[in-house]
Amino acid sequence: MKSIKYSLRKILSLLTLISIVLVFILHDSKLELSLASLFYQKGSFIYRDHFFFQKILHKGGVWVVVLLYLGYFGLQVFYKNQRSRSEPSFNVRLLFELTALILFLSLVSLLKKLSTLPCPWDHVFFGGSNSGVALVNAFSNQFNRMQCFPAGHSSAGYSFLVLYFSYLLFDVYPKNRNL
Repeated sequence: MKSIKYSLRKILSLLTLISIVLVFILHDSKLELSLASLFYQKGSFIYRDHFFFQKILHKGGVWVVVLLYLGYFGLQVFYKNQRSRSEPSFNVRLLFELTALILFLSLVSLLKKLSTLPCPWDHVFFGGSNSGVALVNAFSNQFNRMQCFPAGHSSAGYSFLVLYFSYLLFDVYPKNRNL
């Protein structure tokens, strides 16, 4: 079992490294502009102001994530109050989750304020005034702040990794330790 776990870690490490290299290659190769142009017609992005994407996925998605976290923490507090004895590790885990979540979302907000990467519609290729910024200059002082990266809606989804690592760190389900 140990060799399977070791080889899985090697594979995941290699895939992570390949993914990082691909991000830099794809960003600098302008392939992303070619892909984005598929959604650009007649001087604008066809789904930019679409009701479903704007109101339901973008704005509604934020509220779904907020409600999921409120429900999760509410259930955790309810569960704690129903137990006959208080477990110190339970309190530490909840404090860890709440702190990590606040730090994660604060970091995303900070990175968004400091980011110089333009939104697709700000790019010269699509009629904007920005000629693009290399990924290595994403937080450089030489360019204007564009506040388009990292995307808030995807960051909200990634914030659920806090719960995964919390359960892994605090060994909540020992039988699933190899996940």
